[in-house]
Amino acid sequence: IYVSDVYPETVDYGTETEVTLNIHSDFEAKDVEIYAKKIGTINIESLTNSELVSFRTDSKNLISGLNIKIIYKDESGKEHEIERVYPIIVKNVPFYAKIAASIKEAFQ
Repeated sequence: IYVSDVYPETVDYGTETEVTLNIHSDFEAKDVEIYAKKIGTINIESLTNSELVSFRTDSKNLISGLNIKIIYKDESGKEHEIERVYPIIVKNVPFYAKIAASIKEAFQ
């Protein structure tokens, strides 16, 4: 399983944003759980090709990028986990928000 086409690439600070990912699988992945840190979870029962998934969030949650964890079972039932941070540029971030985000990341 892999992710492509994460968009938007750039957002303004403090705005309600819809982030969309294109999730791909070259086999039938079962019980796919897509967890976006600080945002939420989307579950897909079965994924065989590609699927667009979207999360709505305040762009403040994207200062450190979009942290995605995908948990799924392969065709033999073995569970796998992938975690990656996808960069999203957040414009017009106040200096104090950058500092607060750095501190939060250090303690998580």
